[in-house]
Amino acid sequence: MTKKPILLRALCHTLKLEDNTLPTLTTAVLQKIQQLKQQKEVLEQETQIEMNKLQEELLAAKDQISKSEDSALDIEEELKRVLDFQEKERIEMPTLISQILRLKLKLTSQTSM
Repeated sequence: MTKKPILLRALCHTLKLEDNTLPTLTTAVLQKIQQLKQQKEVLEQETQIEMNKLQEELLAAKDQISKSEDSALDIEEELKRVLDFQEKERIEMPTLISQILRLKLKLTSQTSM
């Protein structure tokens, strides 16, 4: 039986209560619980706001990545077209040069006649 008053006094002292009675302690504990609930709600709201901001940033980053990938694909396609054109020109250029040389030879031979 003596432990209850000692525990009551200790709890009241810990909570810095002037009155060492059970009703005072109960009221203080209930107030503390209410305060902690309010703090929890505030923290949950702040966390939700931060989560929303992070989600927006994530969506913006994904959108930017998507645009960058699309741009990279466009650049890759353009590069392929340029390389294909260069390859085609490499193949056609010797043919064109030989045709020019034949024509020149033909012209030279006709003018010399």
